[in-house]
Amino acid sequence: MIIGSVAAATIVGASLVAAPQVTAPKPCAIQSGVYQNFQYRGVNRKFKAYIPPGANSQTKLIISMHGATGSSESQENMSGFTWFAKQQNFAAVYPQAIGAPQKTVWDIRPEGNDIGYVTQLTKFLHANGCGSPSNTYINGFSMGAMMTSTLMCTSGHLYAGAAMVSGVLDPLSGCAVGRNKPILVVHGQKDFVVPYDGSMSVNVAMFVPRTAISPYNRQQMARHWQLVKRSGPVSASVKDTPLIKYVTYSSPGAKDTKIVILKEDVHVWDADPRRNTVSTTKLILEAMK
Repeated sequence: MIIGSVAAATIVGASLVAAPQVTAPKPCAIQSGVYQNFQYRGVNRKFKAYIPPGANSQTKLIISMHGATGSSESQENMSGFTWFAKQQNFAAVYPQAIGAPQKTVWDIRPEGNDIGYVTQLTKFLHANGCGSPSNTYINGFSMGAMMTSTLMCTSGHLYAGAAMVSGVLDPLSGCAVGRNKPILVVHGQKDFVVPYDGSMSVNVAMFVPRTAISPYNRQQMARHWQLVKRSGPVSASVKDTPLIKYVTYSSPGAKDTKIVILKEDVHVWDADPRRNTVSTTKLILEAMK
C-alpha cells in the first residue's frame, strides 16, 4: 500500500510516476441579464449577456450579433437564444454596434473598429471563464452575418463554428477556416435588402466595402466556405422541397457547411410562420454541436 505523500503516484517498475494534474474549469465572472460596458480603443462599447448559474470555461457560449438599426436587446428577443440557453444551459452574449437607437451600423471591414471590438470582447469573455475557443459559436443577422463572415476569416481561431443569417459574404481573399468548424447559412431567396444573387440594396451598399458585393449567389458562397477549410474535393447533397432547399457541402475530414434557402421569404431571421415552422435558432443550435 502506498501512503502519505506517495498516494498520488503509481509504481511503474522501480520508479514513481506522478498522477496528471486536473485543472478545474474557470468560473464565468460576467454579470448576467444587463447591459455591460467594454472599453475598446478608448471607447465604451456595450454588450448584453445571459450567463447560466455555475457557468464556466467548459460551458458552451453563443455570440449573436444584430443587424443594422438593431441592438443587443433586439437580437436577444428576435433570436430567442436566451430562452434556449435557460433550457439547455449555455451562455449567450449579444454585442452592440455604435450608434443612436435605430441608427446602429456595423463596420464590417477587416481593419474596422467593430471587427476588433468583437474579437477583443471574445478574448475578454474567454479570459473571464466564459467559454473557450473550443465551445464558442458566433452568428449574426443581416449586417451581423456580414460581421460573422469577416470574423471567421480574421479571428476564426476563437470560434468553434459560425452561422450567417440573411447576410453571408464570400470568404475574404486568403481566408482559411479550420476543418473542424461547422458553418450554417440561412437566406431568403426573395430577400430585397441583401439579395440572394450576391448584390446589395442601395441602403446597404452605402455602408459596406465594395468587396462585400459579389458576382456569386449565396449558395455559391456557402460552397466557398467549405472550400476554405482546404480539406480536398467538395461534394454536395441536396434536399429540395416546395418552400425550402437544403444543401450540404462536405469534404474529407472536415465538418460540413450547410445552406438553408427559404424560397418564399425575404430579409428575415425565421421563415414566415404562415407558410412553415422552420426555426433558424433551432437550426443553429443543431448545427453548432
